[in-house]
Amino acid sequence: MTAPAALVAAEGGPSAQGVLKGAEEAQLSSEMPGRIARIAEEGETFHKGDTLVEFACDMLRAEEDMARAAEQGARAQVENQRRLEAVKSAGTLDVAMAEARLTEAQARTRGAAAKGRLCRVVAPYDGVVLKRDAKPHESVNLMAPLLKVARRGTLEITIIAPATWLPQLKPGLGFTFAGATGQKADGKLTRIGAAVDPASQTLELRGEVSGEPAAGLKPGMAGNVVFRAQ
Repeated sequence: MTAPAALVAAEGGPSAQGVLKGAEEAQLSSEMPGRIARIAEEGETFHKGDTLVEFACDMLRAEEDMARAAEQGARAQVENQRRLEAVKSAGTLDVAMAEARLTEAQARTRGAAAKGRLCRVVAPYDGVVLKRDAKPHESVNLMAPLLKVARRGTLEITIIAPATWLPQLKPGLGFTFAGATGQKADGKLTRIGAAVDPASQTLELRGEVSGEPAAGLKPGMAGNVVFRAQ
C-alpha cells in the first residue's frame, strides 16, 4: 500500500487515528419503574445470566406469593370437587367451575411471576460494564437508561482516513493499533465507509482488533493505526 510521504510512519505504512469500541455493545434500560437496590459498577466484568441490576421489589414479591397461595387453594378446591363428584355429592358443573377458578389462579400466578422477573436486569452475554447511568437507591422511570455494556473479546475500531487512500483500501488489510499508553495489537480492516465527508475529505473505516486480553485494550481507547504495506 502506498501513501503520500507525510502519511508514512516509521513502521513503513500510512497512519491514522482510531478509537476502540466493543464489537457488541448494548444500552440496558429499566423495564419497570422502581428503586434500585443494587447496580453493577463501571469496569465490572460479568458472565451471561449474572444479575447486573436489582430493584427493591417487596410489593411484587408479596403479590407473587399471594398469587401462588390462591393457586394452591384453587387446586385444592378442584381436588375436593372431584372427590365429591366421585361419590355423587357434587355435579359436573361444580367441578367445571372449580377448574375454571384454578385456570384463572394459574394465569394470575404467571402474570405475577412475569412482573417479578422485571425486578432483575441480567447480563445478555459475558462482558464488561462501560458506563453506569444510575446509582443504588435512586428511583427510575420505565425505560430509564441503567448500564452500557460490551461483550468481552474482539474489539472494533473506527478509523478516520484521508479519502485519497480509497484506491488502496480493501477488507482484510492488516494494521497495528498503538494505544496512547503504549498497548499494541494487530488488526484487520473489515468495512469501508460508503461516503466521503465533503468538508474534511475523510472516510470512516471499520476494523477488528485481536489480542484484547493480552494487550490490555479497552473500549474507548484512542490511538494510532499504522497500516502494513501491501
